[in-house]
Amino acid sequence: MWVELEAFAQDLPWVRVGDTLAFSVEGAAQYQAMIHEVDPLVEGRARTATLRGTVLNPSTNLRPGMLVSARVNGTQEEEASLVIPKSAVLWTGTRSVVWLEEPFATEPTFSFREVTLGEAGEDGYVVLDGLREGERVVAQGAFAVDATAQLAGHRSMMQPDLGGTDFRYAISTSLELKFAELLESYLQYTQALVQGNSEQANAYLLSFRSGLGGEVSGLEGVAAQAWENYRQSLLSALPEEEQSLETARALLDPLSKQMYALTKSFDWSAVEVYYQYCPMALEDQGAYWLSRDKEIRNPYFGDAMLTCGEVREYIK
Repeated sequence: MWVELEAFAQDLPWVRVGDTLAFSVEGAAQYQAMIHEVDPLVEGRARTATLRGTVLNPSTNLRPGMLVSARVNGTQEEEASLVIPKSAVLWTGTRSVVWLEEPFATEPTFSFREVTLGEAGEDGYVVLDGLREGERVVAQGAFAVDATAQLAGHRSMMQPDLGGTDFRYAISTSLELKFAELLESYLQYTQALVQGNSEQANAYLLSFRSGLGGEVSGLEGVAAQAWENYRQSLLSALPEEEQSLETARALLDPLSKQMYALTKSFDWSAVEVYYQYCPMALEDQGAYWLSRDKEIRNPYFGDAMLTCGEVREYIK
């Protein structure tokens, strides 16, 4: 008896003739079959291909037309067995890079590494070259590490061969307008925190998140890739649920650091902001924010410590 399944196109590299699949019939009994055919044609908008396998049915419990769900026990070549999370990989054109955590450093230290990737699974990529088993990749926050390295003038995904901080990506009119809207939402969010208004802060945070959607035209090459990486990094830092005033203030620091990196990375025509810092924010860990005004109005404490802080940089 045949069993037919639909596999998504991105999963096809993991499926081969001869693989075993385990399936259940309408949530009940478990069966096994061997894949005999993988349709080479990917069909329709769903982007799926048909797998066909043979299954023994001595008890005749299986009947034509029954619905099944299955998991394929795919095979992969032994030399391509090292897999890393998708969130660890940064892309620029045809290159892919990761950041590694240095194991014996006395403080958090990271190094930049180009890698060659193979097949993509549901949650990770097979690494063909560039990493050894046991090396620790940065799986969460890799783009923030890369942006920090770029601003410090070190080698990074965005600047693999350039040093210094004077390099800036060319922009398009479309991106300039997009960034102006994002910056306005961010500054309004910060002002709501100064006033201690969590309702307004959540509204502007939602506006900021919505502003990250939509297409941006006119970008090419590494500039387009850099914008997409910033966009994805900002989206991953923004929760979808409403925030209390305390959590909204805690969120401001990582968001501000990414906005600072974005502000410094592109050649904006009309951006003037102050990068400000409060050493007592977040339980004396210190935290940053951007402001249009040089005068300190602290969003982490509001009226309680309104003028606590200092200007670290004027960005123009």
